[in-house]
Amino acid sequence: MNDPGIDEPISNATQDLEQTPYNSVQKEEEEEEQDFLDPSRWWFASTACPLIAGTFGPLANAFSICALVVKWRVEIPPGMDETAGTPVEDPAWLIAVNSISLVCALTANFALLLNMARRLPFNIAQPITIGGFFLASVLLIALAAVASSSLFRIQPADAHALSQAYYYGIIAAALYAIISMLMVLTVYGAWNGHYRKEFRLTISQRTLMLQTISFTVYLLLGGLVFSYVEDWDFLDGVYWADYTLLTVGLGSDFPPKTHLGRGLLFPFAIGGILMVGTND
Repeated sequence: MNDPGIDEPISNATQDLEQTPYNSVQKEEEEEEQDFLDPSRWWFASTACPLIAGTFGPLANAFSICALVVKWRVEIPPGMDETAGTPVEDPAWLIAVNSISLVCALTANFALLLNMARRLPFNIAQPITIGGFFLASVLLIALAAVASSSLFRIQPADAHALSQAYYYGIIAAALYAIISMLMVLTVYGAWNGHYRKEFRLTISQRTLMLQTISFTVYLLLGGLVFSYVEDWDFLDGVYWADYTLLTVGLGSDFPPKTHLGRGLLFPFAIGGILMVGTND
C-alpha cells in the first residue's frame, strides 16, 4: 500500500541525492571521457596535441638535464674505446647556452601545466609555452651543430669523441621542436573557433601526465643516487636505472658492487616496476 505522504519526500530525497556535487562532478567526468573517446575532425589538435606535449615535455626536460650536467666530449686513451674516455671540460659558452635552453623549456612546460590546471589563461600560457619550447629547441640545435664541427671537436679526431650528453641534447631539441609545433596547431584551432580556448582533461589524461612526471623524477633521482653510491658517471647511473626499471635486466654492464648499492637495488627496482605497471 502506497502512502502519498511518504512517497513524495522519498522522491525528493532521491532527486537531491542525484544532484549532489559528487554526482555532478562524476557525470561531468564521464561526459569528458566520452568526448575523448568520440574523436571529431579537430580532436587531434584540441586533445591529442596538448596531451602529447604535457606527457613528453617532462621527458624532454630530463634529456636536457642529462645534456647539461655531463660534459659533451671525452678523450679516448690509446688502445681503448670511447666508453673508457676521460671527460673534457666544456667551454663556458656551451654551459651557459645549455642552461638558458633548459630554463626556457622548464618555463614553457610549467606554463603549459598551469594552463591545463586552469591556473593560467590560455592567451597567456600558450605564447610562453610555444616560445619557450621553440627557443629551447633552437638553442640546442645550434649547440649540436657547433659541437659536431671542427670548432668544438678536439684533434686528432680519432682520439676524441662526443659523449652521451651530446646525443641527449639532440633528442631534447627534437622533442622541443615537435612539442612547439603541436601546440601551434592547438592554438590555430582554438583561435579559429573550432573548440574552446581551454583544456578539459579527463581523469585518465591527468593520470597519464602525472605518472610520466613521477616516473621521470624517480628515474633521474635513482640515477643520481646510484651514480653517487657506485661511483659511476651520472649518465651511466641514469642508463642503469632505466635499464633496471624497464625490467630489461639489472643495469647491463653496471651491476651494483657496493653493499649499499645492492641494498638500495631491491626497493628502487620494486618501486619502479610498480610505477611502470601502474602506467600500463
